[in-house]
Amino acid sequence: MLLSTATGRPMSIRFWTDGKLEVAVNVAGQSSAVYSGSNLPPFLVIGSSHSCDVVLDSPDVPPRAFCVCLDPRNRLWGAMLVRRSSRAKIGFRRVDIDNGLKLGNYQIQFNLDSTNLDSAADRVHDEQSRCVIKWRTGDRSQTQRLRPNRPVMLGRDIPSQVLVDHASVSTAHCALVFDGQQLWVLDAGSTNKIRTIAGSARTLRINDRDVFAVGRVQFKTAIHSKLVPQAEFEQVQHKLDEYERSSKELELQQRAYAIRLDELRAEQDAWIQRREALNEEIQQRVSALESREATAAQQYDEWEQLVAQRTEELAALQTTLQERESKIRTLEKEWNERQAGEERHWQEVANEVKLHKLQLRQQQAQIQRENELSVVQRIRTQRELREREERLNDREKDLIRREIQIEAAFRRLPRDVSNPETENVLPSDSIADSTLLSANDFGDILNRAINQDEQ
Repeated sequence: MLLSTATGRPMSIRFWTDGKLEVAVNVAGQSSAVYSGSNLPPFLVIGSSHSCDVVLDSPDVPPRAFCVCLDPRNRLWGAMLVRRSSRAKIGFRRVDIDNGLKLGNYQIQFNLDSTNLDSAADRVHDEQSRCVIKWRTGDRSQTQRLRPNRPVMLGRDIPSQVLVDHASVSTAHCALVFDGQQLWVLDAGSTNKIRTIAGSARTLRINDRDVFAVGRVQFKTAIHSKLVPQAEFEQVQHKLDEYERSSKELELQQRAYAIRLDELRAEQDAWIQRREALNEEIQQRVSALESREATAAQQYDEWEQLVAQRTEELAALQTTLQERESKIRTLEKEWNERQAGEERHWQEVANEVKLHKLQLRQQQAQIQRENELSVVQRIRTQRELREREERLNDREKDLIRREIQIEAAFRRLPRDVSNPETENVLPSDSIADSTLLSANDFGDILNRAINQDEQ
């Protein structure tokens, strides 16, 4: 559900006087004011279309359902723009402000706060003024007399009260209101608008013998009045308006003075009550101060007695403190002497400790030098051992080489059959065959070489 108002330009003209109209919509017990103001447009349209002045977003509400109009007496007139049935009332009717209007699920209330301008002069003016409009459609001419201060709807079909049979005229094209001097033409949201020689507008003010067009139909106006001339009437009306404004201002000032007087009286009563309360509070404070003064005098006597007693106690304490001070000085002297002896003792101990530390450092240095010499000696010994081992390995290799040569030479010798030692030696045809030794023979040769080396 959407409640909003169209953002049209507000117009301040005599047609609306100085009234204030407020439109409130009530749905499901919740009231929401959707339109209010003092400078209102001359014509309000209510419906579900966004071109309306008051928009009710609901499928039960027609696009342009209802229109509202105020006359110069601040009387509210309304007209249904959609005919609900053939027996329904059409055209502008006085709106019952107390009961309001029901459109679909919406209950619309109108609140009009303004001065009633229905005076004797207005009634005489209504009786002696008349306005006639004349138009022509095809071959037929028509006229319509308008009653003063009674709005009517002009359109092509019902619910309009003034029917104009032409295709350029909308169903509810415009509203006509004659205020006794001039004719007001108010556009109701039509398709082809309303216009004069000066151009089109939403609101037109038509004088006597003026011509205006509704769609493509031209209307001529004839306004007749037996009253005083317009200039004199406007002067009298201006004086009446000034007198009314001055009387309103005086009434407002009188009300303001009365309200201010009531406020001053209330302030005076408040100041009187405040003064009585302050007097009572002052009396209570005086009595309290008197009681406090008596209590303070009694406490002062007790204080003097206590001061004398404390003075005697302080004198005794001072004597005791002097005696204790002499004892403390004696003890301090003994303590200083004892402290000096202990300091000498600990100085000697510190000297002995320094001497022992020096001796320990010398011993550690000597031990470190010996360790370094032993390390150097061990390194030399290891080096000599490695050199000797290398020499032994070289010698062993030479011995093995010599042994191999000896065996090879031995194998190349001719075999002696009579010698039993050479009986098992096989002849060799080449040096390569003589150098081939078995693993056992090589081990025996190596053992013999080692034994010879040890010898």
